[in-house]
Amino acid sequence: MSEIAVSVSVSVDQSAVDAATSQFEADVLKSVRVTVGRTVPSVCIGCGAVRQSNGEMPCDH
Repeated sequence: MSEIAVSVSVSVDQSAVDAATSQFEADVLKSVRVTVGRTVPSVCIGCGAVRQSNGEMPCDH
């Protein structure tokens, strides 16, 4: 088997990389939907009571 020496030189166009990165981030943000809702505990940490179907807790804690 013989060896072959190879020299490689690479250059990067940083502005093209930045533009591609920005476009990728913009495309990702377009496809993501964030829904924010109020989250309340379903179990009372004081007595262990479970939240009723109407959303109320049966205890006064």
